[in-house]
Amino acid sequence: ADDLIASFISQNSNLYSDWDFTIFSQDKDLMQLISPRVNICKYEKNKLIIFNYQDFVQEYNFIPSSYVDYLCLLGDKIDNVAGIKGMKTKLVKNLIQQFLTIEQIYQNLDQLPVDTQKILIENKELIFQNKQLVNLEKNLTLSVSWDDCNFNWSEWKNNLKLIEFCRKYNFKSILNLFENYEDKNNF
Repeated sequence: ADDLIASFISQNSNLYSDWDFTIFSQDKDLMQLISPRVNICKYEKNKLIIFNYQDFVQEYNFIPSSYVDYLCLLGDKIDNVAGIKGMKTKLVKNLIQQFLTIEQIYQNLDQLPVDTQKILIENKELIFQNKQLVNLEKNLTLSVSWDDCNFNWSEWKNNLKLIEFCRKYNFKSILNLFENYEDKNNF
């Protein structure tokens, strides 16, 4: 599904250059898609949060496309991407801020402390395997066009079939967004 979202955003942002896109997801992998025209919308602590390009850069101090490299070192338990033992969040963030990509890190190993060099050398195969896993495919053939999609929120939030679907599969954060969902606190 992440690859489909990435492909949809990539292909349609080229076709509709004056549009902004918002992805509604909690999935960290999708952060790599953030750009000045692509935001992530999350539901956290009973609030809808829009995370945009400026928010990302302010929080991480590197560009969103480098988030792939960040995750391939740090790992992502939800997606079963193994983190590199000995790579703490602060170290990984500093490495990505300085070098932007793992390829650049490996080209500049001699500039790093010996213990960091050792970790990177010992885990090189896993790190590059992680990068392949985390990097989203943006060129999948999509079976629907933009014109086939209806993103009218005022219609969607009152769609009984969608509400029942969300209820059946326990999509609580989406149900909480529906103003007309009467039973939102009883699931």
